[in-house]
Amino acid sequence: MGALLDYCCSHYPTPRRAIIALDLDGTLLWPDESIPQSAIDALGEAVAEGAAVVITTGRRYRAARYPVEHLPFPYLLLSHNGALLKDHRSHATIDLVGFPEPLIAPIWQTLIAQGLAPVAHLDRYEDPPEIWTVTPVEGSYHEQNVRERYAGIGHIASESELPIGPVIQILAFGTPEETDSAASHLSTLHGPALYLHAMRVPQQETFVLEVLHPEAGKWSGVQRIAAALAVPIERIVAVGDDANDIGMLRGAGVGVAIGNATVAAREAADVSVARNVDHGIAEAVKKHLRPMLG
Repeated sequence: MGALLDYCCSHYPTPRRAIIALDLDGTLLWPDESIPQSAIDALGEAVAEGAAVVITTGRRYRAARYPVEHLPFPYLLLSHNGALLKDHRSHATIDLVGFPEPLIAPIWQTLIAQGLAPVAHLDRYEDPPEIWTVTPVEGSYHEQNVRERYAGIGHIASESELPIGPVIQILAFGTPEETDSAASHLSTLHGPALYLHAMRVPQQETFVLEVLHPEAGKWSGVQRIAAALAVPIERIVAVGDDANDIGMLRGAGVGVAIGNATVAAREAADVSVARNVDHGIAEAVKKHLRPMLG
């Protein structure tokens, strides 16, 4: 907690009165990966009035930092579904919930047995490759998504060849049926030892199964930051749109489903606002965050 506390206080040297936790894809970001000026203005005003902004995303850190690096107000960036907090200025790791090492081999082998190709994300931003996988079958879901999403990926024959470095998460691409089946098998075998979910890859027809430490997850990451900033749970507004946002939508003082959210995310939230492209973030700040600051 010491490093996390110091980092949070360096970003927000004066006490924070509330937190807004924002999903990235489908929520803060528009389809062209821009952030609307309405959201920038609303969030900037809220920060000036005592709010802390936490951007939390399923993206890896390298892919998460670019769309938000020019925001004109201080923010904290949680990547890998809340498992990793890095200083987006120095790239130093501040907080990491690493994958349970004894489970790496059985998870890897279970995914292969289910016909999926595991992908391991390591905390090696400045010593790449940071992503390692088995050699993909040409034309497979895995091959297509690895090619489109990742550059400079490392290939290995088995999990025993993974390089040194904390494993943040293991994931696999496939059809909804494949990812659901693998999730069911992993849940049966390892139960509460894992945090996992399957969801559609934004703007694609492919699904991804994401497997993390049980203490990872966006909501867990937001809670750790809230504790460091001494902000009570009831003064957290969480805004999201998909399966990996459900935990924070349920747990926050106010869970806000953006208008384009999935049915499951809307059901988990307390309230809904307009779609992100219809300035839903500005609406969420005005209606649900600003009252906590005034």
